[in-house]
Amino acid sequence: MKKFLMIYISKNKVFGGSGFNLLILTFVNITTLFVAQKSLLANELLLNMADQKKEEITPFIDDQYQTIDTQAFNFSEYEKLFLSQNPSEVENSIPPDLRVNPNPLELPTTPQEVETVTIPLSLEDAIAVAKGNSQQLKIAKINLEKSQAVLDEARAALFPTLSAAVTASRREEASQGLSTEASEQDTENQIAQLESSIPAIENQLDQIDSILEQLNPADPTVIPTIVSLLIERNNVEQNLLSAQSSLESSREALRDIKNYAGTFIDGTVSLNYNIYSPGRQATINSASEQVLINQLEVQRIENELVLNVTLAYYDLQQADQEVKINQSDVTNRQIRLEGLQLQLEAQLATRVDLLNAQVELDNSIQNLRNSQTVQQTSQRNLARLLNLPPTVTPSASDAIAMSDLWEYSLEESIIMAYKNRVELQQKLAQRKSFEAQRQIALAQVRPTLALFANYQMLQSYTDDPRINTLVDGNFSTGYAFGLQLNWNFFDGGAANARARQADADIARTDQEYSQEADSIRFQVERSYLQLPSQIENIDTARQAVNRAQEAVEAAQIRFSAGVTTQTEVLDAQTRLVQAQNNLLNAVLGYNRAKAELQRAVKN
Repeated sequence: MKKFLMIYISKNKVFGGSGFNLLILTFVNITTLFVAQKSLLANELLLNMADQKKEEITPFIDDQYQTIDTQAFNFSEYEKLFLSQNPSEVENSIPPDLRVNPNPLELPTTPQEVETVTIPLSLEDAIAVAKGNSQQLKIAKINLEKSQAVLDEARAALFPTLSAAVTASRREEASQGLSTEASEQDTENQIAQLESSIPAIENQLDQIDSILEQLNPADPTVIPTIVSLLIERNNVEQNLLSAQSSLESSREALRDIKNYAGTFIDGTVSLNYNIYSPGRQATINSASEQVLINQLEVQRIENELVLNVTLAYYDLQQADQEVKINQSDVTNRQIRLEGLQLQLEAQLATRVDLLNAQVELDNSIQNLRNSQTVQQTSQRNLARLLNLPPTVTPSASDAIAMSDLWEYSLEESIIMAYKNRVELQQKLAQRKSFEAQRQIALAQVRPTLALFANYQMLQSYTDDPRINTLVDGNFSTGYAFGLQLNWNFFDGGAANARARQADADIARTDQEYSQEADSIRFQVERSYLQLPSQIENIDTARQAVNRAQEAVEAAQIRFSAGVTTQTEVLDAQTRLVQAQNNLLNAVLGYNRAKAELQRAVKN
């Protein structure tokens, strides 16, 4: 650098009046080179740790671009919360600011309700929040609860059913009304007959009395006649009294003939139990397998959620770092443009150099804006996956670091995937469920044996005043029990047709199992084969960043010395940005491949 200063001092003598400006420009370039060397040393110190594959790949710009604006949000208590609890406790103890609205039907209605505050989250925090807020995971758990209820319903068939029924009714029978009308007509006819017969009897009695008055009781010859007439008179009188009594009774009966309403209370207790039901256990088995399928579905969705959140978090990290890289590039080009303006005033640069620098700065500003848009989109995508409240925008608080190396070979990874992946277990559970459905179908043409028993009680009350139901006690009981055998011998082949459908489902599931196994193997191989190349890319990109830093420094020195053009400096700066992006892509590419491999192999 001292030699560089002497060069400009010697040039100062040549250019005369512009020496002062040249001296200022010299110090500007010296300062620029000092900053560039300082940044290069810092990057080399941090990037050399990539050889161990475990150290952090840090930002490529000054510390002023590494701070995260939390808008006065205190995350320390959230950090303590996430680090002090196990995952299940974290899922149940999501901070209020990150908790989704418990009412899924309520949406914001004012702009103030969707104003956002940025909250930094680590990857571990983001996964915990996603598990607690994810609608898809909640839906899967609801389906699991439903299938468990279906299983409980199927198991209820193992127990007898006991029921009781009580019926209380008040009714006036129509048939009884017809009977009442017939009785009333008969009674009226009987009364008419009695009323017509009584005068005849009374007339007969009068005739006997008239004859008795004409006979002389003193005449011995008429004594037998008088006795006979007295006996006849007594019989006629008895007939008259009987007819009058019957008439009075008939009239009273006619007044009492009426269709009276009645109140009836009927109670029944019934017990039923299926002693033998060929489809009962198959129904339980089918419901049990469905519970297992839904349990595995919850695990599968959770695994997919973890992968999607992890990839979205890496996307946000990449977007954040690209913003910092582009911001650093814009800053460096602005400094370079200011230096060129001074050089142009000192007649050490051309107008073309200044215009080229301005064009490159404009391009860098556009790249910065585009990267900021990608950053905002990545933040909202992560917020969507975490199902955060509309007032929260997440940011990545974890520094970009290379994940640990994968410990297993490709063959071991494939075998682990076959053992661990829930998708294969789901297919096996589906197969068992279809086997149970086949048994359920065939049970329709098999016999069933059931036990039944019931006990009945009946109490009746009537409005007929002639009957005292409380005293007479119209109460009766009855019971019945027995066995019932049902056998549907022939149903037109419907049961066998449903059984063949289940056989087809079983065969299809076998093929789907094999297809899923092939897909899992490809997922493992695809992710596994990316790891070595990404590791090599990290080493290559690290070296490229170092070389690009040196190239920028050399190009700036050569341009300041007047032995090259501004184009070389701009190209060197562009290559530096590209190298930094390549290193970023390599590190996050490895992390993504590692995350996908973990998802492909483990639960």
